[in-house]
Amino acid sequence: KALAFAKPGDFVQAKVAVPASFTFAAWVKPARLPTDMAAICGRKGFHNALTIDSRGRYGFYYYNAAKQNFELNSPKVSGPGDWHHVAGTFDRDSGAVRLYLDGELQGERKVSGEPFPYSDDFFIGCANPDSAQYAWWFEGAVDEVLVFGRALDAAEIKALALAAAANGGAS
Repeated sequence: KALAFAKPGDFVQAKVAVPASFTFAAWVKPARLPTDMAAICGRKGFHNALTIDSRGRYGFYYYNAAKQNFELNSPKVSGPGDWHHVAGTFDRDSGAVRLYLDGELQGERKVSGEPFPYSDDFFIGCANPDSAQYAWWFEGAVDEVLVFGRALDAAEIKALALAAAANGGAS
């Protein structure tokens, strides 16, 4: 059963050790588009997170130890009420940050530096509940949130999206 985030203030917090290379993936169904930006899931502070913006573009943000922010946004726009599989990867060895939507690569860029050494706080439904300015509340449903300790390749991301879709998608 999917997690439902009906209003600002709804979120789930977990402790997740995120290594130098990683993948975040989730099924997402926004109830409405945010006025600016919303964090679907990620490390506290929003900088390493899956997102959606006010235009309905999904994104992946990577923030390095030098305090540089790199973002990718999907060219595909989606409205509220539709389920989508979103995944973001960071591969330390190649420096590649990638964003996938429904198993398809949406963007890629090379970056430098190790991930910023955040705490192990990982949030679903917001970026930082302690910040009035940077909470970035998500309203909608999130299902099958996965964190991998490596950058999955394109075939693995596609398999994740197709496996759930074959089983009726997220619920």
